[in-house]
Amino acid sequence: MKTMDMIKAERQKLKAKRRKLIAAILLKVETQIPAIPEARLMFSVFACAMRDTLDKVHRNSAIRYLTGPLYELSLCGIDTEWVRRILKKTEILESC
Repeated sequence: MKTMDMIKAERQKLKAKRRKLIAAILLKVETQIPAIPEARLMFSVFACAMRDTLDKVHRNSAIRYLTGPLYELSLCGIDTEWVRRILKKTEILESC
């Protein structure tokens, strides 16, 4: 039988793994963003939502944003379906 400490340790490992995965996704998407301030600002909205999936308080609104139309990325010229495929493949939204 698992103790509370063992469960807590497993949760911490899972959260660390998700944090690394989110960082990798953000890096991959960020390389596609044009080098203009407005585009960087719009990307930061997406990046904030990705990081908020780790936060208990903001998780629901982050998931709602990430499953929505992602207008900010679209305005930057990023194919939002490509981003959705990455999120689905890595199971980021399912693990929240």
